[in-house]
Amino acid sequence: WELVTLNAIPATVLEPRPLDFASCAGKFSYGIYWRNPIFHRYLHCSHDPAQAAEAPWHLRLLLDLPVLAWASGAGDKDGDEVFANGGRAARALRWTRKGLHEDGEVEQADDEEEVPGQPPPPSAPPLPPPDPCDGVAREEGALAAAPNEEGMGDGDGGVEQEEGGHGDGRAVDSATRALELIRGCSLVVALHPDQAAEHAIAMALALRKPFAVVPCCVYATEFPKRRLPGGAKVRTYEDLVEYLQGLSPHIRTTELDFEGKRTLLYMTPADVAAAAGSSPRGEK
Repeated sequence: WELVTLNAIPATVLEPRPLDFASCAGKFSYGIYWRNPIFHRYLHCSHDPAQAAEAPWHLRLLLDLPVLAWASGAGDKDGDEVFANGGRAARALRWTRKGLHEDGEVEQADDEEEVPGQPPPPSAPPLPPPDPCDGVAREEGALAAAPNEEGMGDGDGGVEQEEGGHGDGRAVDSATRALELIRGCSLVVALHPDQAAEHAIAMALALRKPFAVVPCCVYATEFPKRRLPGGAKVRTYEDLVEYLQGLSPHIRTTELDFEGKRTLLYMTPADVAAAAGSSPRGEK
């Protein structure tokens, strides 16, 4: 949203959850971006509260192996089928008070509610706070998602006319348009993309695009086949960074200036050009 509205840079978000830009729109309307000096170096426009804010395109998909193969041209499945399956998988995930579930699991959880006239089930000890890195593994580590079951759009030029399925994003409802946006991008960016970190880098490498990816959680149990060059399993954040950097000898790293997981893996256009003749790394 900020790239599109504040910097006039076209952007597409590949995200399984509905998008919510209410906070950004509020800061824009009240001029917070221009009042706070932290933002000044990143602004490419003057404050005009009457300006209509724009939203990025939204591909509501899981960045999993089928989508990666389809986007990079390495898969043999029909694009419409992959796009439809990816959209259904993204919409099938729900966040409930009992955690992240698929549709059937949510219905089962709802059936377990207390029945009038019957004694309540024995109380369980309180659960610890949820790990922000917990997710659902799909197709060997797909992105975790949040709730919404609305459709992928109404077919009018790729933009959804009703509120719901894509939240504040401009919905893409065709595989053809989705592929155009993915392959036509100039840069792949991912900040704490959970299980999709490797897929984001692999997609950028396959499409020969510059990228900037900041991984977060390791998800060692969801990716048990990951190995470092010496054969050790990927178990720590440092292991994950080393593993991801091993996807290409041209990948660089640097530390960003904020708290938390902040190691940036990236390739510049010059790095991509240098890697153009390199052979891709084999499957781990």
